[in-house]
Order: sequence, then structure tokens, then C-alpha cells
Amino acid sequence: MNDDDPSVVTDRIHGRCEKRTTPCGDGRMVWRIWGAGEPVVLLHGGSGSWTHWIRNLPVLEDKYRLYVADIPGFGDSDLAPQEYDIGRLPESTDHIAEIVCQGLAELLPPPARYHLVGFSFGSVMGGYLARREGARLASFTLIGAAALGVPWPGLSKPLQAAKDGMSDAEVGEVQRHNLNAIMLAKPPAEIDDFAVWLQVENVKRARMRSHVVAGTDTLARVLPDVTAPMTVIWGAEDVFAKPGLADRKAVFRSAQSDVAIHLLDGVGHWAMYEAAEPVNDLLLDALKRYGMRNDER
Repeated sequence: MNDDDPSVVTDRIHGRCEKRTTPCGDGRMVWRIWGAGEPVVLLHGGSGSWTHWIRNLPVLEDKYRLYVADIPGFGDSDLAPQEYDIGRLPESTDHIAEIVCQGLAELLPPPARYHLVGFSFGSVMGGYLARREGARLASFTLIGAAALGVPWPGLSKPLQAAKDGMSDAEVGEVQRHNLNAIMLAKPPAEIDDFAVWLQVENVKRARMRSHVVAGTDTLARVLPDVTAPMTVIWGAEDVFAKPGLADRKAVFRSAQSDVAIHLLDGVGHWAMYEAAEPVNDLLLDALKRYGMRNDER
């Protein structure tokens, strides 16, 4: 192994965190905490874990105290007590938000305020958390937000599935294809091995199917109830935002007229990995703009 080995790099970043758990039904929800400063909660996307933020943590931890979740059903966290039900997506999403909310009440007791950043499914579930937390949120940033009630034709490239008996290399190529189909704008040949390794490891541990939410109005239902100032970031090539990006922007602006919306050219769904530097800049700008007084932290 060397310093370019994904497991070495990941372990090095992980070694700087404090690992905590909070209740998740009869099980546990796992959190990792980095840095010092104003609190920022990070919620990963579907079939992910804390490692969705691997290219953002080293920048953000220098200025903020990061509470990074493994959402119930993903990563090292146990499943939520209630199944994620495609027939009851708002209720199911709010059920997970309640578990996260209760965990944060233990880790970061009220009335302390915090910033919230959600990616993909984390932004959808984050909307329900934001509705619950109200004025406790200093800001809410959404990356790759979907579930806005805008017609979506589905994926243009079918996903592949790893099969029993495949070699590690073959499984990696399956996930390289899937990253191109759903997460990154780059062609498969240009997708780096680190992204493939992260995807393989995360998919292994994903026990909940959250992608069913993408084409629904689950997030749109709660946006009018979000009082925290919002910032929205999309990659222009995000498969969940095309077509109908103008309509998706309108959903946000109808909920909050001064919402800040940023579009990154040539970037796909997993924007904070594929375009880490501009996304980090946008995050730092939003967090600074909505910064808190010392007595609010």
C-alpha cells in the first residue's frame, strides 16, 4: 500500500474524527465528528456514507465542527425501525429525520444552532429535518436535490448489478459504469479508482433503497416550511436534474424568493466529489454568509 491507496487515504482522514453513536430504534446511528468552530451537519446521499464527503472534510474541518452522519440504513448505522415505504415516502422520510433530530439533540443539545448540508437523498431527508428544527438551523445547503415534483424520465443508462463469483476487478468495473450512469459526468475511462473504491465499499453496506424518492414530490412538500436560508448547488449534468432544471429552480424560488442557486458546468450528481474545489468554495461562502454569533453556537 502507498499514500495513493484509497483505504490508506480514507483511514488517515477517519483517524482524525471522534466516533459517536445515538439511538436508532433498538440499534444505533453512527456519527463522526471533525474540527472545531460553528457546528455543521453533513448528510450523505443514497447508497453512501460519510465518505461521500471525503474531498470536503479536509477543507471544512479547518474552520468548522463537522457532525457527519451515516444515515440509518447506510454505512455503519442500523436500519430505521420502520421500513422505507415507497407508498408512504413523506412519512418514511420524516421517520428517518426524527431519528437524526433526536441524535442531534443528544450530540448538540438545543438551543445550540447549526448549519445543515445535504447531498441527494440527504438533501431530501434534510428538508424534513429542517422543518422539524426550524430556527435551530442557521442555514440549509442542498447539493443534487431531487424529489421536487418535476417530471423526470428516469436514468438514460441502466444500472448494472454485481453478481456472485465476480472478481474484485469485475465488481469495480460494474460500479465504474454505475458511477457514470448516475453520479459523475465523466466517461467511465476517466473515473478515478478512488471514486470506484468508495462506491464499491458504500454499496456493500447500503441496506435501504432510497433512489425511489428521486422522481417524486417528497422534498417539494416541505420546502415551504423551511425557515433557514437555503443555498442550492447542482451539477449541470446531474441526471436527476435533467430535464426541467428551470422548473426545479422555480420550486425553490416559490418556497424562498431569495434562495441562492448555483449551477456547475460539466459536473454530475456527486458534485462535491467531482468538483470539490468549487463546491468547497461555495460551501465556505454560504457558511460564512449565514454565520452565527458566539452565543448561538
